[in-house]
Amino acid sequence: MRAGECDLSILDRICEQYTQAVARKGPGNTAAKRYRSLTRLNKLFHDSVLELSGCSRLQDLMRTQWPLFDRLTLRFALLPEAERLVQEHRGIVEVMRAGMAEEAEAKMREHIVRAGEAVVRYWGGESGGTGGKGVVATR
Repeated sequence: MRAGECDLSILDRICEQYTQAVARKGPGNTAAKRYRSLTRLNKLFHDSVLELSGCSRLQDLMRTQWPLFDRLTLRFALLPEAERLVQEHRGIVEVMRAGMAEEAEAKMREHIVRAGEAVVRYWGGESGGTGGKGVVATR
């Protein structure tokens, strides 16, 4: 399915809001608030792309797997990884806008693999992660 300009504008807006959430620091904007905002926007981006894919099997898989993925990956959302992730989101939108479906799929696959690698590094403590200690409480 080819994404229309309206769909792409929504994805652009999500990326912009994510960028703003990454940059937001200061009084009243606690780490937990930023974490919740980044979590919500990341899920919204991925849900939107999944919907546009029209792939019901992948949509079903992500509905069942997202809660686990969400808890694992977003513990590092406030680390420098967040900036890289939004740049990858923007790259995915760019190739979608160009009508390059295969390239969009490849970029999304690479994005998911890199996110998984970042989770492994984080939980292993290799990139400044805590190995699960001292993470931001969100619930």
